[in-house]
Amino acid sequence: MLRARVRRALNVLPSLGLRYRCPFCHLRFRRLEPRGRDLPVYAELGVIGGGLREAECPWCRSNDRERLLYLFLRRHTDLFRRPRRLLHFAPEARLRRAIARSGQAEYVTTDLSMPGVDVNMDITAIPRPDAAFDAIICSHVLEHVRDDRAAMRELHRVLAPDGWAVLQVPIASLADRTDEEGPDAPLQPEERARRFGDPSHVRLYAEGDYVRRLEEAGFAVRAADALDLLGAKSVEQYGLHSGEKVFLCTRA
Repeated sequence: MLRARVRRALNVLPSLGLRYRCPFCHLRFRRLEPRGRDLPVYAELGVIGGGLREAECPWCRSNDRERLLYLFLRRHTDLFRRPRRLLHFAPEARLRRAIARSGQAEYVTTDLSMPGVDVNMDITAIPRPDAAFDAIICSHVLEHVRDDRAAMRELHRVLAPDGWAVLQVPIASLADRTDEEGPDAPLQPEERARRFGDPSHVRLYAEGDYVRRLEEAGFAVRAADALDLLGAKSVEQYGLHSGEKVFLCTRA
């Protein structure tokens, strides 16, 4: 174990510098590692939240999306200051550790099939009573869910009246409408990758349509990008995409 950590540290040494800072491991780097897929759809449709980019911390392996989510939660919510009943779908490893240390009233990690979560559940049929959670984190999950509208209604149902949910998805900034797989016409993984940017995705959201679907489920939605939320200095320092938006949802 010690030998592996020493070897890993030696591999990271060339990346150390002052340009970037990771809020999880607190190390500083002159460069980040590449992350994502180099597919034409990302450039053609201006997809934010995906694509090949310089995004991964060389030491702790956090990516830009996870760092944005963590910084938003620290600066714009009371999650790390007040105990919450929190439901976290497909929990990101470093964010999960940070939240677990914060002393939540109840912290439930979940996914349909991910190993190591507290409970495996279907997001379209959450086995919890109404208003069971004060906060929900669901980042880059809904684009995998065939019936996303049912999932949105369930998220709304289990959210407390004064609670909030952060519901992140990849957004095609140049698209007028959401492109998705038909309910009775499943696509091959290669076609999904070509159209949606990932072989496991069943749609690629246009922002306006995504917000409308959330509103139809009963949410009030506030969307703001990393630049507005955190400022140019933090966007550069933490290696974020300035146009990546956070969708903060409350019960309408």
